[in-house]
Amino acid sequence: MRKHYITIGGLTLSLVAPSVLATCKIASRSDNLVLMNCAVSTTSKEWVEASKLACDKDTTCNVWIWGEEMLLPTTAPKTDSEIPKSLTSKALAVWANDSASLLTLKAKNK
Repeated sequence: MRKHYITIGGLTLSLVAPSVLATCKIASRSDNLVLMNCAVSTTSKEWVEASKLACDKDTTCNVWIWGEEMLLPTTAPKTDSEIPKSLTSKALAVWANDSASLLTLKAKNK
């Protein structure tokens, strides 16, 4: 997975669209997985945009999305199957970058 940064006067900034930074935050990543926390008000379109930015051109990348930071695993494992089922059941969606598809796992609580 590629991360893009720019350094200005000793301050390192990530090159991610500000609108995505405002709604979604990468909590952890491994070679093939990104664990992301998105604000409750985030739309499916924003999930896709944030996931595409997180994966970049890595076709093996999957992004798991949760609505509450406390529900995420502490670190991203190597494979999807290594995420405990007790935590996958609380995820809102999964983005598969290879097929460019978003699988919504459950509706957001309103």
